[in-house]
Amino acid sequence: MENLITRIKSHFANQSITFETLTDFVLSTDFSKLDIESHIPDEIHGDYSRNIMLLDPLEVVVIYWPPQIESAIHHHEDFFGHVVVTQGQLSNVEYSLNDGVMREERITDAGPFGVLPEEEGVIHKLWNRSEEPAVSVHFYYPTLESFDKMEIFDITTGRKGILNEKAVAASWQSPDDHFHSIENDAYKFVEPGSEPNGKSHRIHPVIPKPDKAVIVQNITRYYQEQAEYYDSFDLKHASRKAYINRINELVADQVQSLKAENVLHLASGTGRRAKKIQNLTGSNYGVLLADVSPAMLAKAKKYGYEYLIGDVMSLDLENSTYDACTMLYAFGHITSSEERLNVAQNVYRWLKPGGCFMVDVFNLHNKNEWGPASSETYHKMHLDQFGYEKGDVFYVKNGGKEVAFLHYFEEAELIRLFESAGFEIESISYVGYAKRSGELLEDKNQGSFFVTARKPI
Repeated sequence: MENLITRIKSHFANQSITFETLTDFVLSTDFSKLDIESHIPDEIHGDYSRNIMLLDPLEVVVIYWPPQIESAIHHHEDFFGHVVVTQGQLSNVEYSLNDGVMREERITDAGPFGVLPEEEGVIHKLWNRSEEPAVSVHFYYPTLESFDKMEIFDITTGRKGILNEKAVAASWQSPDDHFHSIENDAYKFVEPGSEPNGKSHRIHPVIPKPDKAVIVQNITRYYQEQAEYYDSFDLKHASRKAYINRINELVADQVQSLKAENVLHLASGTGRRAKKIQNLTGSNYGVLLADVSPAMLAKAKKYGYEYLIGDVMSLDLENSTYDACTMLYAFGHITSSEERLNVAQNVYRWLKPGGCFMVDVFNLHNKNEWGPASSETYHKMHLDQFGYEKGDVFYVKNGGKEVAFLHYFEEAELIRLFESAGFEIESISYVGYAKRSGELLEDKNQGSFFVTARKPI
C-alpha cells in the first residue's frame, strides 16, 4: 500500500483530479500486487469498518465488510470516487429520487478485482450480500474529511437523515447525536417490478465477467426459477406474444419448405414453441429438444418429444442428422464469440447438406431495446478491461434473484459468425419486438434479427 500512496502523490502532483483521470489511475493499478491484508481494519460488530490510508491529494480508505453488511443509502453530493473490491463480493445498488419517490435503478456486482465507479451526485449503497467477508479499497475526491451534511436514506421506513461532523460512517447504526436531523416519511420507495407499466427486467452488470462455467450455472438457475410461469409470461404480454408468433411462423415456413424429417430445437425450454411450429407446418417430423434446465424440460414431457438435458456448448450429436435446427430467443445466451462460433460449427456438422440453422437475436443498435444502453455501459464502465465483449449484458427479472447473461449483436457480426462456421446466409429479417411487435420491418435498427443460415449442398 505504501507504493500505491507514493504513486498517487507522484501521479497527481502536476495533474488535476477529475472523474476521468481518477478512473484512468485506478484502472492502471494492479491491485493483486498490493499488500492490502495488513491494512484491513478490525471488524466492528454489526457494521463495516474503515482504515483511512491517505487524505491528500485524495482520500484512500480500506473497508472491511462482514457478511450481510451494507452501508446506508447515501448521496454523493459534491464528491466522486471508485471502489475496488480486493476480497469477496460487493454489490453497488443505485437509486433515483424524483418528486418524493425513490426507485432502485440498477445493481452492479463486483468480485476481485472489479471496479465500481461512484459518480458525483449518485444515490447508492454498497452491500456485501454474501456469507463471506469482503474487503474494498476506496478512492474519493474531494477528500471526505468528515461525513458532515451527508444525506442517508432508510427505504424500509421512508426516513432521511443528515449526518453531522461526529459521524464516522454512512450508517443508520450511528447514534442519534451523529445526526443534524432525521426526517420521517420523507419519500416513498417503490419496489422494483411493482409498478403496473414498469419494466420486467433490469440490466445487472457483473464485474469482472464470470467465466463460462459460472455463466452457464447462472443461466440454468435463472430458468429453473422461471420454469413454473415462463409460458404464461410469454402469453400474457401482448408485445412478446406477437413477436414470438411471428418468429414461429418464419421458422415453420422454412421447415415446411425443407420437407423436414428431423428438427433439432436447441435451448428449447418447455417445448411449447417446438409444438406450435410443428402444428403450423401440419407435418409429423421427428423432434429432439435440448435445454440446460431440467425444470423447463420437465414441462416438455407432455408433448412426447425426445429431449436432452445439457447446455448447447457441450452437446455431442450425430452428424448430418437434422434438416433444420433452431435456437430461438437463446443464441445470445452463449457466453462468448468463441463459444458462439463453436456452437455454429457443431450445428453445421449436425445438419444435413441443405439444412437450415435459424436463430433470433437482439440487435445492438435497436433504440427500442437494451442495445444502446449496453453499449453505453460497456464504454462508461470500461468493461472491455473486465472480460466483456461489446454487446454483453447481465440482467435480472424483477421479482427474481438469479442473474442471466445475454449478448446483443450487430448484423455484420452475425454474418461473419455464420460464414466462418461454413454457412451461407439465406436471409436476415428485422422483426419488431418492444415496438411494432411481430411486424417485419425495413429499418433494421428498430427490431431484432431473425437469421436463416443454410448449409451448402
